[in-house]
Amino acid sequence: MPSINGKTYTKIVTTGAEIWDIVPFDNFGNVISEMVIEADTTLGALTLNLPAIFTFDNFWNTKITIVANTGSTNPVGIKADITNPDTIGGQANLVLAGNFQAVELNVATSNTWYGVITP
Repeated sequence: MPSINGKTYTKIVTTGAEIWDIVPFDNFGNVISEMVIEADTTLGALTLNLPAIFTFDNFWNTKITIVANTGSTNPVGIKADITNPDTIGGQANLVLAGNFQAVELNVATSNTWYGVITP
């Protein structure tokens, strides 16, 4: 499964249904403070797996912004690491289904992501 490793900006263009892991750490294990992921799902749905919150080692000053360019067809699913169990505002996942919808994700607690979807 492909991953987005330690980049401040990434554009994903799907060619079918795809699953990617988000890894907000650089090559030295340092946390990236801000990531922007643009997801073009015109040709297939995308699922993005968030990292487990405990891997941040209490450094919670990270913002992950995901922008969906869906072409009004395929959604962008965002999943929390439920093995810990982490949630996104009390839910296991959220979906960006509208063209150019976006969500800004921040760590709220030791097992909860806070996310605000913008239309």
